[in-house]
Amino acid sequence: MLENYYSTPLGGEHSEHQRLIAVSVAVDIIKASLSTESGPRNHEYEVKQLSALIGEIADKIQAAIENK
Repeated sequence: MLENYYSTPLGGEHSEHQRLIAVSVAVDIIKASLSTESGPRNHEYEVKQLSALIGEIADKIQAAIENK
């Protein structure tokens, strides 16, 4: 998922590209957590709760990569 984190498309901003990759990974993590089977669930509620965390998850992904 993060293999393109350090590459930058031609004409693109490096920091914007890194943020886009981190947010994309955060969305993938949330999608994976919603697709697990764990009995009866309120998916609408879970989507609202988890979508509010996308920025925070992306921040943590970027911090972990920078602090490797």
